[in-house]
Amino acid sequence: METDFSKSFTNNQKIAVFNVLLGLLSHDDKVSRDKEITQLIKISEILDFNLDSAVLPYQVMYSSFQTSIETLNTLSKNQKEWVIISAISITGASGEIEQSKQESINNLSEHLGISSDEFENFKKAALQNMKRSKEFKENKERKNSGCFVILMFFLILLVSIIFIV
Repeated sequence: METDFSKSFTNNQKIAVFNVLLGLLSHDDKVSRDKEITQLIKISEILDFNLDSAVLPYQVMYSSFQTSIETLNTLSKNQKEWVIISAISITGASGEIEQSKQESINNLSEHLGISSDEFENFKKAALQNMKRSKEFKENKERKNSGCFVILMFFLILLVSIIFIV
């Protein structure tokens, strides 16, 4: 679904966003990579960008980092901040950010004119948000399992009453 936010990016800017984000994906840990890809899909939905497009892999694969940075520097400050927060959310999808990835995002921030203080603030906020989301999901799962136990209890009680009567 196209939103005002997704409309504010040109197609080339979206390609540049995905070029830098794809470079941050894990290559050795399948669990982390799956979580990162889930985040990448969410970002594609926010940008209303079809990752299944046959043209996209070609465009991303042959777009150099420098070309992507030049394109990303045409973004507004808010859009650049969003790109950095998205990069943090992808690399932190497994709960923490590897040092090498943190350095890569810091480098990206510098190329986009975002100060190291701003980067640290974004990182703290993004990691706190991810932690809250994880806690919310865990609490929801616990509540659901608790409801299941209660439901099963009443079901057993009901069946017992039926057989007694």
